[in-house]
Amino acid sequence: MVPHGRISRAIGWIVPLVAWSLAIARGATAAQWRADLPALRDRGLVGVGAGGAVSSVVTQFFGLLPLGSQAERAAAGSALALALASASLYRLGRRVVAARLGPHRGEAPLFDDRMTAVLAGVAALTTALSPSWQAEGTVGGGVAVALALVLGGLEATADLTTEGVSFSPRATRRWLGVAAYAGLAFAESPPAALALFVVASAMVVTSDRRPPSRLGLTLGVVAFGVAALVALPMLWRPFSPSSLAELRRVLSSSGLRALPRSSGREAVLSWLQQLGLVQLGLAGLGLALGAARSRQRSTVMMLVALPLFDLLAPVSQWLDGTPTGYRQLCVAAFALGASLGVAEVIAFLRSLDLPMARVASVLAVVFHMTLAAVVCEEASFTADRTRRLAAEEWTDLALARLPRDTALVVRSPDLAWRLWAAQRVEGQRPDVLLVASPLLVRNAGLARLLPHGLDVAPLLRDLALSGSASEFGLSVLANARPLRVELDSAWDERMVAHVMVDGPWLRFDPEPLGVSDRPSDGASALSAEARIAAHVRGGARRDVVSAEVLGRTLKEQTTALSLLGLPSAAGPLLDELDRLLPDDPFAVSARLRVDHAIRQGHHGAVELRDLLRF
Repeated sequence: MVPHGRISRAIGWIVPLVAWSLAIARGATAAQWRADLPALRDRGLVGVGAGGAVSSVVTQFFGLLPLGSQAERAAAGSALALALASASLYRLGRRVVAARLGPHRGEAPLFDDRMTAVLAGVAALTTALSPSWQAEGTVGGGVAVALALVLGGLEATADLTTEGVSFSPRATRRWLGVAAYAGLAFAESPPAALALFVVASAMVVTSDRRPPSRLGLTLGVVAFGVAALVALPMLWRPFSPSSLAELRRVLSSSGLRALPRSSGREAVLSWLQQLGLVQLGLAGLGLALGAARSRQRSTVMMLVALPLFDLLAPVSQWLDGTPTGYRQLCVAAFALGASLGVAEVIAFLRSLDLPMARVASVLAVVFHMTLAAVVCEEASFTADRTRRLAAEEWTDLALARLPRDTALVVRSPDLAWRLWAAQRVEGQRPDVLLVASPLLVRNAGLARLLPHGLDVAPLLRDLALSGSASEFGLSVLANARPLRVELDSAWDERMVAHVMVDGPWLRFDPEPLGVSDRPSDGASALSAEARIAAHVRGGARRDVVSAEVLGRTLKEQTTALSLLGLPSAAGPLLDELDRLLPDDPFAVSARLRVDHAIRQGHHGAVELRDLLRF
């Protein structure tokens, strides 16, 4: 173990306190698109698949506090997990830096414990205050809990790799602790548990401190037992009346929520965006030189294995669309590597035996602090969620104006999760029937829709047979209850003749509508969305997710009006799209086609459906 001094103890308290306080100050105060699925899982206790067992307990505990909104209380749990993760990262950093600057086999240390503590503290704060870590620590249900468990397991493994090979009770308890961390990580996030297993195995293989073979079965039983015990309440969720277990499975496999992957190039670009070229250069220096020394190889291998695992398994998000935390772990590895690189620079300066070598070493540490400050400043713009109210505004507009017993047929994953979270967690508009068309294509969830009446049966049959809604099925449903839909690019002009722009939706009428049945100016239908657009464009940084959601709605409405032969009514919608998404490919191409049709006096349909892929 690395000895603790008074300054190192103080920094050990300052690092998690700063990380926690900034995450609390930047925490979400309202609904967020990113937090809809975790809200259903953790706050609504809805069965939506595996994972989230630990964060559900944390969120439920903080939900009992009579302070702030539900979103703020959920974010407080993530902020606490972020603080615990930063504390583990600081202790790991002290071990990594001490392996280079500390004493070795009777040698005098290059610096005292204060320099080690400062470099480890800079690495921990650089990571905890980076944009990606703050983005997860300021919203409920993020990967902050999984990060805390993974780093806790890696810290326990790093402690064990410095112990002698023995079957002492102390060593046995520590190995069992690592297995317990693995079980907790698996119950919270299977991808995080996989990362912990791979990196911990790399640390054990590169060291001569390995667990006794007799412990292998015991460690597996402990890990499995802890995961099963923690996840036991999750097993009962699919049997609850509000279960959406089949929803998550079908949405994930049917394309509504595809499995996002990223290439190695995108991973490197993400690292550069988070830390910068200088920090990555220092990390490369420290990791390369550290891997060449036997006394540093085990701890350095932990830092090398994390980015290699991200490159070899480039899955940035899990099946349900939530982040896996791999990029956040890579940021931590490179931040620790950068501090190790500064330690190498310090060791080189001391080896020159110059008169001002100690002063130059201190200046190198100060320069490293300025690099960390630049990274932390970026997070103040990108991770502040206190003023991100666009999702809340969209929900109010999308639900508040709907007639009673309205049916919504949606195709977009973010809209589906936002509306389900608003209904089942926030209690808004329980009378609205929400239908996710890809769910019906896979014949799942039929029992939940059939009790609402036989008016849904034709739509179910059409989706099961042809994979798309028919005019007859939607007309029958629109005869029974008010119907709002999203535009399907497969619809022809006859289907589009039934729709009319109505706020963020397209209203589907049972009978085809004429030109006189629609407003001549499309801007009047979007006047209520000015508040959403103001929230999207407001602040130091735009709300990119809300801009994409609103932009997709404007694209679908523009396409519908153009197919109906109303290019002049589509003009105001394109103007709003230009303000939301400047230089969007759809807006540029659609503007050329619409303006050409108006100049030519063309009164027929203008085809824009092929542009919806942009």
